[in-house]
Amino acid sequence: MGTFHKLLKGLGSACALAGMAFVASSASANLVPLFQNVTGNTFNYNITIDNQEDVHTGDYFVIYDFDGYVAGSAVAPANWTVTVADSGPIPAGLTLANGPDNPSLPNLEVMYTGAAMIFGPSAGPPVSLGAFTAQTTAPFIEAGQYASEAHFQGNLGGAGDKNQGITTVPTSGVTPEGSSLALLLPGLVPVGLALRRRIKRA
Repeated sequence: MGTFHKLLKGLGSACALAGMAFVASSASANLVPLFQNVTGNTFNYNITIDNQEDVHTGDYFVIYDFDGYVAGSAVAPANWTVTVADSGPIPAGLTLANGPDNPSLPNLEVMYTGAAMIFGPSAGPPVSLGAFTAQTTAPFIEAGQYASEAHFQGNLGGAGDKNQGITTVPTSGVTPEGSSLALLLPGLVPVGLALRRRIKRA
Protein backbone atom coordinates (compact mmCIF):
# COMPACT_ATOMS: atom_id res chain seq x y z
CA MET A 1 0.00 0.00 0.00
CA GLY A 2 1.45 3.40 -1.04
CA THR A 3 1.94 6.34 1.29
CA PHE A 4 -0.98 8.24 -0.28
CA HIS A 5 -3.35 5.34 0.31
CA LYS A 6 -2.10 5.00 3.87
CA LEU A 7 -2.88 8.67 4.35
CA LEU A 8 -6.39 8.19 3.01
CA LYS A 9 -6.93 5.27 5.37
CA GLY A 10 -5.60 7.26 8.30
CA LEU A 11 -7.74 10.26 7.44
CA GLY A 12 -10.79 8.04 7.29
CA SER A 13 -10.13 6.67 10.77
CA ALA A 14 -9.52 10.11 12.22
CA CYS A 15 -12.61 11.53 10.54
CA ALA A 16 -14.75 8.68 11.83
CA LEU A 17 -13.69 9.32 15.41
CA ALA A 18 -14.23 13.06 15.10
CA GLY A 19 -17.59 12.57 13.41
CA MET A 20 -18.86 10.24 16.13
CA ALA A 21 -17.89 12.67 18.87
CA PHE A 22 -19.57 15.58 17.11
CA VAL A 23 -22.79 13.76 16.33
CA ALA A 24 -23.09 12.41 19.85
CA SER A 25 -23.06 15.96 21.19
CA SER A 26 -25.57 17.33 18.68
CA ALA A 27 -28.29 14.68 18.58
CA SER A 28 -31.53 16.08 20.01
CA ALA A 29 -35.16 15.20 20.64
CA ASN A 30 -37.28 13.40 18.07
CA LEU A 31 -36.33 10.74 15.52
CA VAL A 32 -32.54 10.69 15.08
CA PRO A 33 -30.20 8.74 12.73
CA LEU A 34 -27.33 8.57 15.21
CA PHE A 35 -24.03 7.87 13.43
CA GLN A 36 -22.11 4.91 14.87
CA ASN A 37 -19.12 4.13 12.66
CA VAL A 38 -17.90 3.14 9.19
CA THR A 39 -17.04 -0.49 8.45
CA GLY A 40 -15.37 -0.88 5.07
CA ASN A 41 -17.54 1.28 2.83
CA THR A 42 -20.68 0.92 4.98
CA PHE A 43 -22.02 3.78 7.11
CA ASN A 44 -23.78 2.55 10.24
CA TYR A 45 -26.49 4.55 12.01
CA ASN A 46 -28.67 3.80 15.04
CA ILE A 47 -32.27 5.01 14.68
CA THR A 48 -33.36 6.43 18.04
CA ILE A 49 -36.54 7.99 19.38
CA ASP A 50 -36.48 10.40 22.28
CA ASN A 51 -38.72 10.36 25.33
CA GLN A 52 -42.23 11.73 24.99
CA GLU A 53 -42.14 11.07 21.25
CA ASP A 54 -43.97 8.44 19.19
CA VAL A 55 -43.53 7.26 15.61
CA HIS A 56 -46.67 7.19 13.46
CA THR A 57 -47.10 5.66 10.02
CA GLY A 58 -45.50 8.08 7.56
CA ASP A 59 -43.03 9.60 10.02
CA TYR A 60 -39.52 9.70 8.66
CA PHE A 61 -35.98 11.00 8.72
CA VAL A 62 -33.78 12.15 5.85
CA ILE A 63 -29.98 12.07 5.66
CA TYR A 64 -28.99 14.75 3.16
CA ASP A 65 -26.19 14.68 0.58
CA PHE A 66 -25.00 11.08 1.01
CA ASP A 67 -22.26 11.28 -1.60
CA GLY A 68 -21.32 8.16 -3.58
CA TYR A 69 -24.38 6.16 -2.52
CA VAL A 70 -24.29 2.59 -3.86
CA ALA A 71 -27.68 1.88 -5.42
CA GLY A 72 -29.69 -0.71 -3.51
CA SER A 73 -27.28 -0.85 -0.57
CA ALA A 74 -29.47 0.81 2.08
CA VAL A 75 -30.80 -1.55 4.76
CA ALA A 76 -33.46 -0.46 7.25
CA PRO A 77 -35.40 -2.34 9.96
CA ALA A 78 -38.65 -4.13 9.16
CA ASN A 79 -41.54 -1.75 8.37
CA TRP A 80 -39.17 1.06 7.33
CA THR A 81 -38.88 1.99 3.65
CA VAL A 82 -35.92 3.72 2.02
CA THR A 83 -36.36 6.22 -0.82
CA VAL A 84 -33.39 7.79 -2.60
CA ALA A 85 -33.75 11.14 -4.36
CA ASP A 86 -31.49 14.07 -5.24
CA SER A 87 -33.72 16.67 -3.61
CA GLY A 88 -35.87 16.84 -0.47
CA PRO A 89 -37.95 16.04 1.29
CA ILE A 90 -37.74 18.70 4.00
CA PRO A 91 -40.41 18.72 6.73
CA ALA A 92 -42.97 21.47 6.08
CA GLY A 93 -42.01 24.77 7.67
CA LEU A 94 -38.44 23.69 8.41
CA THR A 95 -35.38 25.45 6.95
CA LEU A 96 -32.15 23.46 7.04
CA ALA A 97 -29.84 25.31 9.40
CA ASN A 98 -26.58 24.02 7.95
CA GLY A 99 -27.07 25.10 4.37
CA PRO A 100 -29.38 24.08 1.53
CA ASP A 101 -29.74 20.55 0.24
CA ASN A 102 -27.31 19.90 -2.64
CA PRO A 103 -29.52 18.80 -5.57
CA SER A 104 -26.66 16.90 -7.20
CA LEU A 105 -26.18 14.51 -4.26
CA PRO A 106 -28.58 11.77 -3.14
CA ASN A 107 -30.71 12.05 0.00
CA LEU A 108 -31.73 8.95 1.93
CA GLU A 109 -35.31 9.15 3.22
CA VAL A 110 -36.25 6.42 5.70
CA MET A 111 -40.00 6.27 6.40
CA TYR A 112 -41.93 4.18 8.89
CA THR A 113 -44.62 2.25 7.02
CA GLY A 114 -45.80 -0.10 9.75
CA ALA A 115 -49.45 -0.08 10.84
CA ALA A 116 -48.78 -0.08 14.59
CA MET A 117 -47.58 3.08 16.30
CA ILE A 118 -44.12 2.94 17.90
CA PHE A 119 -44.21 4.35 21.42
CA GLY A 120 -41.13 6.13 22.69
CA PRO A 121 -40.19 6.17 26.38
CA SER A 122 -42.15 8.45 28.67
CA ALA A 123 -38.92 9.51 30.39
CA GLY A 124 -35.22 8.82 30.37
CA PRO A 125 -32.76 8.47 27.49
CA PRO A 126 -33.67 7.78 23.85
CA VAL A 127 -34.27 4.17 22.81
CA SER A 128 -33.04 2.38 19.72
CA LEU A 129 -35.46 1.40 16.96
CA GLY A 130 -32.84 -0.53 15.01
CA ALA A 131 -29.92 -0.07 12.66
CA PHE A 132 -29.82 1.72 9.33
CA THR A 133 -26.88 1.17 6.98
CA ALA A 134 -25.86 2.39 3.53
CA GLN A 135 -22.79 1.93 1.37
CA THR A 136 -20.75 4.54 -0.46
CA THR A 137 -17.96 4.85 -3.00
CA ALA A 138 -16.85 8.21 -1.58
CA PRO A 139 -13.46 8.06 0.21
CA PHE A 140 -13.95 10.72 2.92
CA ILE A 141 -16.45 11.71 5.58
CA GLU A 142 -17.72 15.05 6.82
CA ALA A 143 -20.31 16.60 9.12
CA GLY A 144 -23.64 16.52 7.30
CA GLN A 145 -27.24 17.07 8.32
CA TYR A 146 -30.55 15.32 8.74
CA ALA A 147 -34.16 16.29 9.32
CA SER A 148 -36.98 14.23 10.77
CA GLU A 149 -40.62 14.21 11.73
CA ALA A 150 -42.22 12.23 14.56
CA HIS A 151 -45.09 13.04 16.97
CA PHE A 152 -45.38 14.21 20.53
CA GLN A 153 -46.91 11.52 22.71
CA GLY A 154 -50.69 11.91 22.84
CA ASN A 155 -50.79 13.91 19.60
CA LEU A 156 -52.68 11.29 17.62
CA GLY A 157 -54.02 13.38 14.77
CA GLY A 158 -52.04 16.60 14.87
CA ALA A 159 -49.08 17.85 12.90
CA GLY A 160 -45.75 16.13 13.31
CA ASP A 161 -42.93 17.29 15.57
CA LYS A 162 -40.13 18.45 13.27
CA ASN A 163 -36.42 18.22 14.06
CA GLN A 164 -33.04 18.69 12.43
CA GLY A 165 -29.45 18.12 13.45
CA ILE A 166 -25.94 17.08 12.52
CA THR A 167 -24.92 13.60 11.46
CA THR A 168 -22.00 12.16 9.51
CA VAL A 169 -22.04 11.54 5.75
CA PRO A 170 -19.58 10.47 3.05
CA THR A 171 -18.02 12.96 0.67
CA SER A 172 -15.83 12.81 -2.43
CA GLY A 173 -14.25 16.19 -1.69
CA VAL A 174 -10.53 16.06 -0.82
CA THR A 175 -10.65 19.30 1.17
CA PRO A 176 -13.23 19.31 3.99
CA GLU A 177 -15.35 22.37 4.62
CA GLY A 178 -14.22 24.68 7.41
CA SER A 179 -16.67 23.28 9.94
CA SER A 180 -15.61 19.73 9.13
CA LEU A 181 -11.91 20.59 9.16
CA ALA A 182 -12.19 21.93 12.69
CA LEU A 183 -13.50 18.55 13.78
CA LEU A 184 -10.74 16.63 12.04
CA LEU A 185 -7.66 18.58 13.11
CA PRO A 186 -7.17 16.81 16.46
CA GLY A 187 -6.99 13.49 14.65
CA LEU A 188 -4.81 14.64 11.75
CA VAL A 189 -1.72 15.40 13.83
CA PRO A 190 -1.16 11.85 15.19
CA VAL A 191 -2.00 10.42 11.76
CA GLY A 192 0.65 12.63 10.16
CA LEU A 193 3.24 11.72 12.78
CA ALA A 194 2.53 8.02 12.35
CA LEU A 195 2.94 8.26 8.57
CA ARG A 196 6.18 10.20 9.00
CA ARG A 197 7.60 7.46 11.22
CA ARG A 198 6.60 4.80 8.69
CA ILE A 199 8.24 6.71 5.83
CA LYS A 200 11.50 7.06 7.80
CA ARG A 201 11.58 3.32 8.46
CA ALA A 202 11.13 2.49 4.78
